[in-house]
Amino acid sequence: MIRKCVHMVTINVILGSSRANAAGRHLFNYLQTHQPPFTNPADVQLNFMDIASYDLPFFNEPEAPMDHPNRTLTPPEQQWLNDLQAGDGYVILTPEYNHSIPAVLKNGLDYVAFEMQGKPVRVLTYAPSARGGQFAFLALLPTLNQLGCWVLPKPTIIGRVTQNFTADGEMPVDAPAAGRYPDRLERMLQELAFYAQLLRENRFA
Repeated sequence: MIRKCVHMVTINVILGSSRANAAGRHLFNYLQTHQPPFTNPADVQLNFMDIASYDLPFFNEPEAPMDHPNRTLTPPEQQWLNDLQAGDGYVILTPEYNHSIPAVLKNGLDYVAFEMQGKPVRVLTYAPSARGGQFAFLALLPTLNQLGCWVLPKPTIIGRVTQNFTADGEMPVDAPAAGRYPDRLERMLQELAFYAQLLRENRFA
């Protein structure tokens, strides 16, 4: 049984693809549309971050962010980091591109210094195929480890995403995985909220 949160935690749900017709937008919109069944608003706040909306240029700073505390950032770059830092935990939605992750997602993470350090992350991979993009999880793992994130060990994998979720964020009653995916997503968010609260209240000094 998953313990209920005592204090509200904020979970950033990040869409890691910038394509206008990205299959992940179906899933991203579904999580936005169906928040109440997944989370108790008194316990968990979901903050939805579409990486495309930040319009981040390719990272081109003279030093690595962790070694450069007095950086000069543009407003979109600073907003990206501020929004990341405000989260207690993260769901990162990523497709699989050639057995890796989208360049736009890696680029966004290259801006990060300590904003995500010590916080839990659940990787949510998706694909139009049944395989669900699981190689993206393996490709993303070294970057998240370097940023000091606590990566929950088992990714949430959504296959045949465009057959199970419509572009406006609905799941048809006859969707192939209608009996499985809502429960899988609900447990994902409940588990992440549990660890987000646990780590927030028990920081390693």
